[in-house]
Amino acid sequence: MAEMVEVTESVQEPALSGEELAVAKANLRFALDNCPVDGGLPLEDGCVSSREATEALLGRLEAMGTQGMKAADLAHEEVGLLKAIADYALDGCPIDGGMTLDDGSLVSRGELGALRDKILTFPRVAQE
Repeated sequence: MAEMVEVTESVQEPALSGEELAVAKANLRFALDNCPVDGGLPLEDGCVSSREATEALLGRLEAMGTQGMKAADLAHEEVGLLKAIADYALDGCPIDGGMTLDDGSLVSRGELGALRDKILTFPRVAQE
């Protein structure tokens, strides 16, 4: 007979795998190099993105390495920025073949769309 396992909220919490984290980092680097990130991307709260916020988020994600991350590791503003940059890249940048991962492989529109869909599942709780 199969053993019953209790499911906790932490198990159900959305997370980025190592591969999704790599796509997120590539997306941020691409945005910094090619898209008008500084004051150019509207965020859900009505503000606009800044280059400094994008660089800070990229630094945090790079510090996480390749192990992936939990949604709780990101502040509300960081989740919004990741979504805004993914939206912009999907809608406004010619990304197929234009964005590469650390290993040199290309990021497809499908991978970026899957990342955006995953980001949309993250809890949107403002952190103090």
